[in-house]
Amino acid sequence: MGRWGMGVWRVRKELARHWQYAELPGVDLLRARYVRKEFVRHTHENFAIAAIAAIAAIAAIADGVEVFHHRGVDQYAGAGALALVNPDTPHTGRAGVPEGWRYGAVYPSPEVVAEIAAETTFIRGTAGFVSPVLDDPYAVGLVH
Repeated sequence: MGRWGMGVWRVRKELARHWQYAELPGVDLLRARYVRKEFVRHTHENFAIAAIAAIAAIAAIADGVEVFHHRGVDQYAGAGALALVNPDTPHTGRAGVPEGWRYGAVYPSPEVVAEIAAETTFIRGTAGFVSPVLDDPYAVGLVH
């Protein structure tokens, strides 16, 4: 994180870091900040759980917003919200405000989600998200 000055995101700088930990098999992690980036229609093999964070602009604090086209509708995820996408579900992504959006994401494999669901719930078979956006600042903090 050495590219950040005083905790403030550089206004036009786009950065992304993707990594994995050996201690978390089957889970990919991402930290990103996008302003002009537009993701064309694509899918992920894993679940996508993206936590949208507030971003700091030069003169004021602005909420970042991601817009993603999901199941025929534009979805808006702002600060304090999770953007949730099931595996193999086509979607896009772009900034919803001029300042862009910043987020941390967890991409657990379907196998990891199934194992957790079997251990913690009565769900058997394929688990999945029923809503693509969830306003939950506490969960956003956990993802970050």
